[in-house]
Amino acid sequence: MKRLLSVALALLSLSLPAGATETWSRGARRYTAINTCTTGTESAPSGLGLPTAPVGLELTGLEGFNVYVEAGGTMSTGTFQAYLLNPATGNWLRAPALDLTAQALTAQAFSGFSVFGGTGRIAYVPNGIGQAVTIYIVGMPRGQ
Repeated sequence: MKRLLSVALALLSLSLPAGATETWSRGARRYTAINTCTTGTESAPSGLGLPTAPVGLELTGLEGFNVYVEAGGTMSTGTFQAYLLNPATGNWLRAPALDLTAQALTAQAFSGFSVFGGTGRIAYVPNGIGQAVTIYIVGMPRGQ
């Protein structure tokens, strides 16, 4: 099922505060954001960030994206909570309509997200998953 995502957010790079139990990184592909979480529940993204360690996936130039999750064991039936960046305040805001529900699996894929508006950032964090988990948000560039 195709999910629609209307995003009209400014481009800002954020990072998590010191002591957080999750680490954001870029993947080998230009359009990949990776959130490595040491617990099954993490807090909302925050901070002012550095371009070398941005939080979430930058949506500029993307047609859509998929989310892939790999856990250290069987996940509990929690959620992967979606956050969008508010360009007016620089805060990450909950976007419950884009939340993903985990199943009792060790890996899971969510596909078919479309991007409209062409700019912004999206991030996912685990809530009630019960395992260390890595979340991959992989963008699909326009025209490819």
